[in-house]
Amino acid sequence: MTSIKYSELVTFLKKNFKHLEFSSASGENLSFPDFDLMPFDYLEFAELELEKSGVAAKINCISHLKRAVECQLDTLLGILGASKIATNLPSKLEFASEAGIISSRSLAKINKIRNRVEHEYAEPNTNELEAYYDIASGFIHTLEGHIFILAHQWEIDWISKEDAPSTSFRAAICMTPPSVKFELQDGGINRLHFEATSLKEYCQGLRVYFLLCRAHGLLSVDYMLSKLE
Repeated sequence: MTSIKYSELVTFLKKNFKHLEFSSASGENLSFPDFDLMPFDYLEFAELELEKSGVAAKINCISHLKRAVECQLDTLLGILGASKIATNLPSKLEFASEAGIISSRSLAKINKIRNRVEHEYAEPNTNELEAYYDIASGFIHTLEGHIFILAHQWEIDWISKEDAPSTSFRAAICMTPPSVKFELQDGGINRLHFEATSLKEYCQGLRVYFLLCRAHGLLSVDYMLSKLE
């Protein structure tokens, strides 16, 4: 369900973004969770199990891949200061899907394979393991890319292309409390805060924020705007 806040943001961007130009961005010295093992460690463990034969190795591979995915999700949520918004793997995966980080199809595949092993006590076959490994590996690299974005674009500003700017736009991540903040200036100033008190609202803000970051240098304006709906 689209919120009024989100509709206001999209309306402003569709009306004004083509008439704005990138002004500045500031990064952040990110605070990472203090984990002994990191997602790529678990990926290595999973790859070692893939090279073995036997049911135990297959089960271990699934377990390592689950830990790899969840560890990377916990890393991102910790950086954002939003760990409390998602407290189990299904809710963390929902967060990633709602924020536009993982596709719903990939999410469905991850849950299907995991549920067969964890809840149906089924033995995973080789094709499932390979699929899970590829999805998990791609997902972890994608999340790493989003973390890299935050390190360099914690706040972003755009100004009018006109000589006497009357329109401007600012986007920023906030940790305390966790939220995504937008400042829209078009005659007057409208401040929109997408807070982590609601997972869906917070993720709507994050989805737009990451699209905006990618629009600066990676995506065309038309493509970015087409992805807002």
